[in-house]
Amino acid sequence: MGFLRRHFNRTWSFTREGRVIVLVAIGLGVASINTGNNLLYLVFAIALSMIVLSGILSEMNIGHIRVSLINLPDITVGELGFATIRLENRRRLFQGLALQIKPEIPNGRAEAMAGLIPLVKPGRSIDVTIKIKGLRRGSFTINAIHVYTSFPFSFFRKGIVHTAQKQALVLPRPSPMDTKPAYSLRKGLDSPSTGLGRQGEFWGVREFRQGDDPKAIHHRLSARMNKPMVREFTAMGTPRLVLGVRNTGDHAHVETVVSKTAFLMSELLNQGWTIRMTDMDEATGWLAGEDGMLKGLRFLALVRNPALKTTGSNRDVDFWVD
Repeated sequence: MGFLRRHFNRTWSFTREGRVIVLVAIGLGVASINTGNNLLYLVFAIALSMIVLSGILSEMNIGHIRVSLINLPDITVGELGFATIRLENRRRLFQGLALQIKPEIPNGRAEAMAGLIPLVKPGRSIDVTIKIKGLRRGSFTINAIHVYTSFPFSFFRKGIVHTAQKQALVLPRPSPMDTKPAYSLRKGLDSPSTGLGRQGEFWGVREFRQGDDPKAIHHRLSARMNKPMVREFTAMGTPRLVLGVRNTGDHAHVETVVSKTAFLMSELLNQGWTIRMTDMDEATGWLAGEDGMLKGLRFLALVRNPALKTTGSNRDVDFWVD
């Protein structure tokens, strides 16, 4: 089967019914030798023809099905995400019947469930949602999508392998921790402010909206984008914190630290804080709001284990989680 996949992009295996019919065919062939019994030869021929017909029909069923991975979202450890896969039947006369699809995820960080598609009409396409469960924090890749069928007699399970290179992340699951020590270290004024103003640290650039200060327009970028763009700055009074993740110790300890950091980050951002995160090797920019939450979780998903960690600086960390 490895040879078939490598050279013909196909896989196949026996079903329980297929093993029975092959054993019956072999038994009939042996029993009919030198017997002159035409009935045995007839039954033997029927068994062989059913085996051949099953292979031809199953190949016709999946040979013209094309598969593409439309959407692969990030998921959280222990939770389900939903990938979208599109199946296209390029035949104009024959339907695709009783198809099964399953993405291949090699590194064990996530597990994909199989999906069943009863019918793909000729010349039509269908989008199928496949469940993917996050198992371990980090990045994972779907590098192939298997399409199987046991149509029409369930003697064999024939498959075709479609390549698909798409990557996503398994995000850490937040684990509660005491947030009081972090709250006592905030920088800026005592009253939180979630707004953006014209003073403070540079935040980013966005498209001009009604009510924006014309003095904040970035003229050079506006000319290049052919639409007005404005600069944004963090508002004065927003509490800020540089949050460090100490990825030292054994693997289990690092996973605990990452989960606690995810909880602390979500609490601070929900309270209107602006934070920056570092793991002694790399650091994020200033994070705020829902967009900052997603960027922070993606950063934590890629925090390296101790065996892979390199030497780095503490980047002036205000608060360590360890």
